[in-house]
Amino acid sequence: MKHQFVKTENHRRFLASVSMLQNRGSEERCLLPVTGKPGVGKTRVVDNWGASADAVILEGIPGMSLAYLKSALKAETGVKERGGFAEFKALADFFKGDEENKIPPRPIILDECQHGFRDKAECIEYLRRLAEKAGTMLVLVCHTSESYLLSKYEHIKTRVGCVCELLPPSLEDTALYARELCEVGLDDALIAEVHKQSGARYRLISDALANLERIAEKMAKTALTLGDVKGLPLCQDWEKALKPSVDKTARPRAAHGGKK
Repeated sequence: MKHQFVKTENHRRFLASVSMLQNRGSEERCLLPVTGKPGVGKTRVVDNWGASADAVILEGIPGMSLAYLKSALKAETGVKERGGFAEFKALADFFKGDEENKIPPRPIILDECQHGFRDKAECIEYLRRLAEKAGTMLVLVCHTSESYLLSKYEHIKTRVGCVCELLPPSLEDTALYARELCEVGLDDALIAEVHKQSGARYRLISDALANLERIAEKMAKTALTLGDVKGLPLCQDWEKALKPSVDKTARPRAAHGGKK
């Protein structure tokens, strides 16, 4: 299976949001939250753009402190100044770019940004101030279920320039993904089956494509149809196995105070 980046609809949706931020009127509205359900490719889309934009990509971790954030920033930027104003200014200068030499500001990306909201969101606040000072954008990536955190703090929510929600892949996205990455041919009906069994999640689509390549190898085929794999599970959704089962044979409890 190939591992190149596939320019799906989410890629185009994200680039449109970036363009909106780049053409904003107010420098303060520099925040670009990117949300979406697990498996829609948030990190992959943002990291691909980040590499092309020479962004600094940070990853939030549980219990992340401001000291940890500053240490990570210095490791990524090479800034040596220690503490206080000198450190902040050196970081801001790094991200500012060089207008004379036509070097644009470098974006900041914080993946798993929900971890930056502890201690009154001091990590997000620090990055927000840094992005404003440098005239760049701050991309904040999190699951849809955690996006409510962005609205809790006035200094954060009023700086949001655009919100980009990435969506589960359509059948057309799945077909594009399969035809660019799978090293065996798949007919339309089989691609539709991959889309169905994966629940429209890129992680499971990738699993299905890898399994189809193994099946094709065993069958000594360079292309497969739905008939070749009819009835076979193409990927395994382990999330379902983690959900508690309901014992329908269990007798209901008597109401409080009722007869036993």
